[in-house]
Amino acid sequence: MTLDFGTSFSKWYYSKIDSNEQVEFEWVYSHYPCFAQPVLTACDSKTTMQLPTLSLYDESLRQQKYWGKEAFDDYYKSGESGKLMSRFKLYLDEVDRNDENEQLIINAISNYLRALNNKIKETMESLFPDTPKKYRYCFTVPTIWSDKMKRVMRDIVTCAGIVSKDDPPNKLLLVNEPEAAAIFYANDIKTDFFKTYFEKNPQRTTVRTLICDAGGGTVDMATYEYF
Repeated sequence: MTLDFGTSFSKWYYSKIDSNEQVEFEWVYSHYPCFAQPVLTACDSKTTMQLPTLSLYDESLRQQKYWGKEAFDDYYKSGESGKLMSRFKLYLDEVDRNDENEQLIINAISNYLRALNNKIKETMESLFPDTPKKYRYCFTVPTIWSDKMKRVMRDIVTCAGIVSKDDPPNKLLLVNEPEAAAIFYANDIKTDFFKTYFEKNPQRTTVRTLICDAGGGTVDMATYEYF
């Protein structure tokens, strides 16, 4: 199970272990007026697999009332009272600074991830009913994140109940976002770009690529060399 916890939107996808079957997605466009660009949401069996990174809390910021699209709809369309929290991923680097808002940031992220993971499990149960399920999680993280921030993220994922402290470390993988994109592109059997490139250019032994991940709050760029 792969989760991209993003600044503006979060996505998740799955693949089956010991299977070459690729997951197919039906792409549907939706529009959210509070954002500058249209939102591209992925649907599989009518279930949204890309959602706004939003949470609607009560006035005291203690109880999460809604999350994702429901938070957006209730706050902007139905006039639901409360406080809308957004872009809280950007405040992750403030954790461990003994700041008064530290616990608020931890709760905002862990509550959102807990709700997202519950939705994932619900969706997987509808897609594969009566089938035993065991998940291994991979979270993508920005390249600029330090080891400390990755450790904090791992702790928050544990706090959200996605993994436990007793689980083996490899149940939760943290992968740099552009590196994940590069690995996928290099192994995409539909395009098979690199194999085709080397066949057309037999004199070449390596190929360099530039990956640009332009997200809602940060832009990551990285170069990779394949040989």
